[in-house]
Amino acid sequence: MRSALTLLMVLGAFGVVLGMNAYPEHNGEWWMSTNSDQRVGFVVGYIDCYVFVLKGPQTFLESWYEYQKRVDEYYHGHPSERGKPVSQALGVVASYPASRPAKKWAERHGFFDGEYWRQSVPSQRLGFVQGFLDCQNEHEASPARYSRPDSWYVSESSEWYGVKSEDPGEVNAKRSGKKIADVLYLFRDGAVR
Repeated sequence: MRSALTLLMVLGAFGVVLGMNAYPEHNGEWWMSTNSDQRVGFVVGYIDCYVFVLKGPQTFLESWYEYQKRVDEYYHGHPSERGKPVSQALGVVASYPASRPAKKWAERHGFFDGEYWRQSVPSQRLGFVQGFLDCQNEHEASPARYSRPDSWYVSESSEWYGVKSEDPGEVNAKRSGKKIADVLYLFRDGAVR
């Protein structure tokens, strides 16, 4: 028993040294265990990062609600694929022909700012952070790394915007126009605040 515990401690420390994530992978099993708001948030956060930060080659022409629905259908129709990351499923469904193209955003990060954050339910905020951070952490071209738990970034972002869980109608008007991606960048690994 003692040797098994020692082995687990060594493997855990080894994982930290190698930089393994302390949180579960966001794959199809995870996706199926979340609610619709969190799934939509994930899609929004991932696409926001992919399009506006990484400027990736994949085109996302439809609304995030359509992509959430398509990822749902993908995992329901391909149970053997549920071990794969949601980002891969998004790539697959984004390659399908667009049924109703969404309008293009005129400004960087669209309307994903403090007002969007304030109006989102907590699980959608968490999903946004999870999608955005997955995008950041899985692409080498990413300008930032994030290694804290997802909930920490949600809490810090809410505090920065002045959004309180007991009064979600409140927001710091001087900060509400700042894009969520730019706020998350304030909390990246190695950031000086």
